[in-house]
Amino acid sequence: MKKKWEEANKMKRISQPSVLNFFEKKKKSESGTTQINQPLSMSYPTDPEASSSSEKVSSVEEEHELLFENDVGIYLGNPPTDNEKKFKVLQNPWMPPLSYKFPVSDKRRLSFQRHWMEQYSWLVFSDVTKGALCKVCVLFGHNRGGRGGQELRSLVAIPFINWKKAKQIFDSHSKADYHMFSVEKAQGFMTVMTGKTTDIITSINSENKKQAEENRKKLISIVETVILCGRQQIALRGKNETGKINLTEPPYNDGNFRAILRFRARSGDIFLKEHILSQTSDSRSMFTSPTIQNEIIDLCGNFIQEKVVNRIKNAGFFTILADETQDISRYEQLALCIRYVDDSSADSVFIREDFLEFVHVKDVTASALATTIMQCIITLGLDMEMLVGQGYDGAAVMSGQFRGVRTIISEKYPKAQFIHCSAHTLNLVLAHSCEIPMIRNCIGTIKTVINFFRQSALRDGILKDAAESAGATHSNLVSLCETRWTEKHLAVERFAEMFSVITEALQALQDSRRECASQAYQLKQAIENSQFVVSMLILRKVFSFTSTLNKILQTQNIDLTEACKYVDIVKKTLEDIRNDDEFLRIVTDSKEFLGIESLTAPRITNKQKGRSNNPAETAQIYYKINVYYPFLDHVLNELTARFSNHHEKIGNLQILLPKFMKNKNDAKKKLTEIHKMYLINEKVENLLCEYQLWTKKWEEISDDLNELNAIKTLEKCDKQFFPLIYNLLKILATLPVSTASAERSFSTLKRLKTYLRNTIGQERLTGLTLLNIYRDIIVDPLLIVNKLTQRRKRLNLLV
Repeated sequence: MKKKWEEANKMKRISQPSVLNFFEKKKKSESGTTQINQPLSMSYPTDPEASSSSEKVSSVEEEHELLFENDVGIYLGNPPTDNEKKFKVLQNPWMPPLSYKFPVSDKRRLSFQRHWMEQYSWLVFSDVTKGALCKVCVLFGHNRGGRGGQELRSLVAIPFINWKKAKQIFDSHSKADYHMFSVEKAQGFMTVMTGKTTDIITSINSENKKQAEENRKKLISIVETVILCGRQQIALRGKNETGKINLTEPPYNDGNFRAILRFRARSGDIFLKEHILSQTSDSRSMFTSPTIQNEIIDLCGNFIQEKVVNRIKNAGFFTILADETQDISRYEQLALCIRYVDDSSADSVFIREDFLEFVHVKDVTASALATTIMQCIITLGLDMEMLVGQGYDGAAVMSGQFRGVRTIISEKYPKAQFIHCSAHTLNLVLAHSCEIPMIRNCIGTIKTVINFFRQSALRDGILKDAAESAGATHSNLVSLCETRWTEKHLAVERFAEMFSVITEALQALQDSRRECASQAYQLKQAIENSQFVVSMLILRKVFSFTSTLNKILQTQNIDLTEACKYVDIVKKTLEDIRNDDEFLRIVTDSKEFLGIESLTAPRITNKQKGRSNNPAETAQIYYKINVYYPFLDHVLNELTARFSNHHEKIGNLQILLPKFMKNKNDAKKKLTEIHKMYLINEKVENLLCEYQLWTKKWEEISDDLNELNAIKTLEKCDKQFFPLIYNLLKILATLPVSTASAERSFSTLKRLKTYLRNTIGQERLTGLTLLNIYRDIIVDPLLIVNKLTQRRKRLNLLV
């Protein structure tokens, strides 16, 4: 037995008890003995016959098993960590049977008395230690106690066997503070284990869970408000947003965010109302500080950005579209967009041009911008090896052939071909074509007249009154903007429509005694002459063809082959109208505008080089050879020269389109070049064989193949049967057409970072822009709360 006791004392437990202490008040009986309110249930054998019968039934093995399971002496210095085992030992410890013979001391022949266990409910006898023990102190006590925190020994750490002083020691132990503390712990433990109450950890966890659920419901309302402000481009911050939020209106503007929260609370949001009414001075429990707002905006932006990046990754190949502008705070902002083919839908294939972020750049050199662009793409998790194109405007720092951004990136990633923005290219075509003196003067006069009316509310009112009296469709002029190319076309068209209204308004201002009367007279004389009207109608004629081209080039779902096709259509149309019959129609319209029988030509002098001086027999011939034909020739030459690079970029890839498969002489050469550029890891023989199958497929189709562009051809390509052709068609569709998407993001930037919000931080700017642009991506407030829980672990949000 002694050996078993020593082995039992050597057992160690790794885990700690999971039940904390419950404390209950104790009552003292009249005799002064400490009693527990609800005494620990213990079973004592009182019936000798029943005890003997049970001993007969129990086997020797069961007796030994019960001994080692419930004998308190086993757990000296090492109480059980298993609550079930501790409960079993405490409730039903091993008790010596009636036939048990207690050990006798050598001198006075004294032994343990059985009635002591009935008198002291905590007292047990251990067969393992052959002595008396306090079961509650062994299971719940400490190694030290009493006065001065001395080390405990008898009944707690070692068995008690001094039977001569038993009553004295037992009474003293019953009144000890450390014993009563252990009794309280035991009583609390029994109460928890019997299900009468819950332990303190469970209670705390339950309370924390309840508080966390309430905090999450409050925070969901706050997240929804932030998302609403981002979607609607509403400024969140106010003049002063410190302190608590009250349901009453403050005497100052505390911002839209707090005002919307106040409105929601008053309109039935119960959780938010309770949150506002129960706010304390602790700002961490408010969830409305600018720091929390920034984190919510950042999480929303990251969520949207992650969705967009995943779509780009699934697409594979992508193109960079980048442009820079200066915001209201005079910071250089680089807008980064990605163009790719979205073929995730089984029904259709379409092109996306997605905005990713605004990057504040301090160094605008080509090397710094190129490094910034590449770092941003890599940081977002995109593979730069899948970059197949670059789209920028005509600025030298971006599109410079020797030291521009496109050259630096192309040197590192050769597949990334640069293509000048087609919309910018068309704008340059018209700008350079308008250098013909009469066309240039006409545009200058139109701009002056428009500014003359728009700069004064009084003049603009006179123009509107004239339009109303004349029954005109429009009553205001459109500014002739240098960068918004669509407005340039619209401005000339609107000016021609309102020509009679403009002359009437200028006449009214001329007749008045205002300071602008002389200027109105000069402008009226400038527009009421043959050379201005003829130039304006020629300009309107050409712009009527290029305006539709300008609009189509700024759309997303257009590939480079289709853009070049539209450019060729415009060229052929302009060539068709380059004839005398079309010019005669312009002359007839000019006479109707001026209300005259014949046109007049300006005086010709051979020494004047600032205007057209080609001699002509009549005014009609003069305008034909000096304005009409030269202007059309300039436009045609510029279209051919400036869009030649676009044709070269698709020269090889367009042989994959059905309408270009007829010429098979140089197909092998072009396919070899394509292989070196895009499919270097594949065998060129595989591409050649696949192309033969591809051409055979279209030979059996009798549809009109000229209408198939890269996108429509890609929809009809079987990805499994033509894997290489499919990837090449996707690259062809991914090549950039224009940077209009980056330009559109600047409009969002101007609406977000206004004069009143010029101090908005960069951490908010991209998130709010993403919320405003991607209205189709639903942001789940609960998901944002979960992410905020992971980031802000000090906040009680974890359920």
